[in-house]
Amino acid sequence: MKSKWPILLIILFALLFVASAVLLIIYYAQSVQQAKIYDELAEMMELPPPSTEEITEDDYITVQAPDASSVSILPEFQALYAENPDIAGWICIADTPLNYPVMYKPAKKDFYLRRNFYGEKARQGCLYIQETCSVFPASDQIIIFGHNMKDGSMFACLKEYLKKDFFEAHPTVTFNTLTERGEYEIFSVFTISMASDNRFPFYKYVSLPDEDTFRSVIDTCKGMSQYDTGVMPQFGDEILTLVTCEYSQEDGRLVVMARKIN
Repeated sequence: MKSKWPILLIILFALLFVASAVLLIIYYAQSVQQAKIYDELAEMMELPPPSTEEITEDDYITVQAPDASSVSILPEFQALYAENPDIAGWICIADTPLNYPVMYKPAKKDFYLRRNFYGEKARQGCLYIQETCSVFPASDQIIIFGHNMKDGSMFACLKEYLKKDFFEAHPTVTFNTLTERGEYEIFSVFTISMASDNRFPFYKYVSLPDEDTFRSVIDTCKGMSQYDTGVMPQFGDEILTLVTCEYSQEDGRLVVMARKIN
């Protein structure tokens, strides 16, 4: 009497293949859907006026910040703010896919980790600011988290900064908040393991109130950098830190730090 095991194994492998195929189709469909959403949001962003054209007070609208204070937001953000007042800004790196809104919901930690711009469940999540940071006004360090997606979206392009030639071709990050536009130059790129090699808790230093604290944090992060960028922040500089997953180590993180230049 022949064993039924070969037939059962064939059926099992067939079911596994079908399940994997279905998951891939769902993943692809979600990626396409989310990409469409962010393309539409990018189109809603009104381009800033030419540098020769002065913005007047009439161009701003006044809204309430998370801390209940009043802030005046730039014209290009007004349509997006009407869609979701959790928006804090927009980040992009020229000649890369990184071109996304940045969310801020300090009352709910990691709220946008698995939610899109509209607060709907989404595997890709959103780029969002650490809840301990302040945006209006800006804390000394603003930390933005985002997934390292296999489809190349969100913060996936940050892994390219592990190569110095990529940094040399893309040395700056544009991060505009609702209230002001900003350009930042990268000064440190490093990886850590949150499980076993958390050499320095950079994320705890959202406030850098004195020169000794500032210098200690910056020198430590510069010392961990994969390469020398030739950029050295000075006390008083605003720091922008981008964080995503890094898969070469357990619970790894890739960290890209930049200082505001204008």
